[in-house]
Amino acid sequence: MVAFWRSFLFTSLILTRVYSLEESLFHKGSICYVQERFTRGCSREYPQSGFSSCLDECSRHISCQGVSTEKNTGKCFIHDVCRSIRVCDTPDKQHTYYSKYCVHGYWNRESHMCDCVFGTHGQRCDRAFKDCQEAQAAGAIDDGMNIILIDPRQDGNVYKIRCFVSGSYMNIRVMSNKGNLNVNRTWNEYVRGFQLDDEHNNWIGLSTWHVLSTYAHCNTLYALLEFVSDPSGNRNNVYRIYYGFVVGSEAEKFPITFSSSEYYARGTAPGSSFAGDCFQSVQNTAFSTWDKDNDGNALINCASLVESGWWHPRSCDNPCNFMSWGLEDWSDMPSQQRFSMLGVDMSLAAPWIKDFHMYLTC
Repeated sequence: MVAFWRSFLFTSLILTRVYSLEESLFHKGSICYVQERFTRGCSREYPQSGFSSCLDECSRHISCQGVSTEKNTGKCFIHDVCRSIRVCDTPDKQHTYYSKYCVHGYWNRESHMCDCVFGTHGQRCDRAFKDCQEAQAAGAIDDGMNIILIDPRQDGNVYKIRCFVSGSYMNIRVMSNKGNLNVNRTWNEYVRGFQLDDEHNNWIGLSTWHVLSTYAHCNTLYALLEFVSDPSGNRNNVYRIYYGFVVGSEAEKFPITFSSSEYYARGTAPGSSFAGDCFQSVQNTAFSTWDKDNDGNALINCASLVESGWWHPRSCDNPCNFMSWGLEDWSDMPSQQRFSMLGVDMSLAAPWIKDFHMYLTC
C-alpha cells in the first residue's frame, strides 16, 4: 500500500509539472507532415526520457514550435520552426502534439503574457508581418540590422531574414562571403540557407529568396564587391544593380531572370576598374549543387568541379560566382575557373578584397 501511494504521489507530481508547463507555455493542438519536417531537418527525436523534460527542452529555445509524442512508441519529438512547409491539410494522427503557447517568444510569468521576438506579434507571437515595411510601420523593428520573421504570403509560412532599415530604405541581405564560407553544400542546404557562427558569412536560402522576389516585391538586387578602405579611411567598392531580379520556384529549379542592370563604383582599388554583368549569361539557368546537377552538361557536374552551388551554365565557365571566390588559387588558374568578375583583374584585386555580398531592396 505504501508503495502504491508513493507511486501515486510521484505520478501526480509529474502530471502537475506537465500541466503547469502546458498551462503556461503549451496548448494541445495538431501537427502535419511530420515526415516532411524530418526530411527538412526541423524535427528531431528527443533522446532523454520523460515528456516533461521534452517540454522543458522546447521551452528554452526560441526556434522550437512544440513537441509531440508518438502514440505507438511514446517517443518524444522536438519540432522547430520549419521554413517553406506546406499549409496543414490533414493532421498526423500518430502524434499527440503540444504547441508552444508563445510560438516566437517567451512566456512572461509576471505579466502572464508572451514577450514576442523577431518582429512577431499577436497574443501567441504567432503572426509575422508581411514584409520589413509593415514591421517598421508597426514599430516592431528599429533602424539598423534587424533579424525578423516575415510571412510574405500571409499563409503561415514564415521566413527569417536580416532586414537593414535606414530611413525609408529596406535592404535584405541574401548573401555575404568573406572568403571562409564552406560553399560545397547540398541542395537542401542551399534551399534552406546557411551561415557561419559569426553571421557575417551567410546564404539566405533559395526558397526565401524566391518568396521575397516574387511575393514581397523585393527584386532590386545589389551585387557588391567590397575592398579594404584606403589609407584615408575611404571605402572602396564596385557593384552592379539588377532591376526586376526574380528567383523562380523550386519546381522550376530556382532559375533567375532580370530586366536590366547598371554599374557603379566608389573609390579605387587595384584591378577594380569595372564590374561587368555577372548574371546576363545565366539568365533562365537553373541552380545546381553537387548532389542535384541541373547544368545541362552530361559529362561534367559543374557544381562538383568548382566545389560550389550556383547558377552554372553548361560550359561550367561562370562570369562570376560570389560564393566560391575564396576557393581560387590565383597563381594557378584552372581552365574552368571557380571565379572571375568581368572587368576585374582578380590577380591584382584579390589581396584587397574585403568581401562579396548581395542584398535586395524592397
